This record gives sequence, structure tokens and C-alpha cells, in this order.
Amino acid sequence: LLALQREDGGFAPRPGARRSDLHTSARCAAALVAARRGGVEIPASAVAQIAGFLSAQVGTTGAPAPHPALLALALRSLALLDVSATTQLDALYLATSGRGSVNGRTVPLHARAWLMEALHALDPSDVRIEELHQGLREAALERGDGVTFPEDPDGIVPGALHTPDLTDAVVLHALLTTRPSDTLIPRIASGLIGSMRRGRWST
Repeated sequence: LLALQREDGGFAPRPGARRSDLHTSARCAAALVAARRGGVEIPASAVAQIAGFLSAQVGTTGAPAPHPALLALALRSLALLDVSATTQLDALYLATSGRGSVNGRTVPLHARAWLMEALHALDPSDVRIEELHQGLREAALERGDGVTFPEDPDGIVPGALHTPDLTDAVVLHALLTTRPSDTLIPRIASGLIGSMRRGRWST
């Protein structure tokens, strides 16, 4: 991954792509954090570069905010890098409860789950985490032996190849991270296993 980091600090979806991509960069940042926690030495310069790229992309330098889902994913990665984009976190949180908006768009459930993780990484005692947690629980829908989290189509990033399974997986990860004793966890896992076809998911 470090060998693929661009001069702007970001990462591109393909080696031949012309520009760094917010989604790919946020994912790679989270992977580098996981590697660092696992004992891999990650140069401070690489961390500073990816943090700078993500900060610029989420609007901390005056640029317009991206889609709420991309914003939440990037804020999660920044929080894992110990960078607090307070203004953007507050705005996204308010938008989840209808007290604000991010470019007038709906905040999807998987973005709320990523926001939970971002807040937890910065301060596990943040009271907003519990409000988001309860909102996710209320959105859970029975499906066979498990539960799923149906998304509002308006909240999906255009062209993101999003599926219901992805939302379920993101919510599962968020609960394991922030509320590991939640009784929904095994039921979400069961629902994900049940959604496999011929041993794999649709994406």
C-alpha cells in the first residue's frame, strides 16, 4: 500500500488511474491503521500525508463536503488516525437526526454506523454514540433467522455498487467495535450468512 501512495497523500482505485480517490484513500488509511496496530512500522510521513489528503477531501480546507456516506467513511478513517474533524463530525451527526443536512442528502444507515465508529475512536464516552446505536436498532428489520438494515435509495452513493449486504456488514462491524454485547450481533451475522448464494455475496 505504501508503494501505491500518491504524491498528494491519497490512493487511486487502480494503479493507472489519474487521480486519488476519496473512497479508496479512506479504505487504505484504515488498513494502514490496522497494520500499525498489528505491529507494522508505518512511516509518520505516510500517515501525515493520508491524513492531509482526507482532511482536504472532507472539507476542512474549504472544499465542499462529499456525499454523506463518503464523508462518514473518511471521518472514520481520520478518527482512526487520531484526527478530529469536529465541524464535519458535528454536521454529519445533526444531519442524521434531521437537524441539519450534508448537501441536502439523506444520511444512509451505513454512514451512521461509520459515524458511530468515528465518534468512538475519538471518545468512547461520547453520548451521541448511544443515540446513533438506538437509531440503528430501531431500523433493524426481521429477515428469516436474522435481521437486515434496509437503506433509503436516496442515501446511496451513485455508482457505488452498494448492496443491502454491505450495509449489514458495516453495521455489524460498528456494533462489534462500539457495542460488542449487543444482542443483535449474532442475528446480523446470521442474516449475512443466509444472504450468501453459492458461497458468496452479490458483490
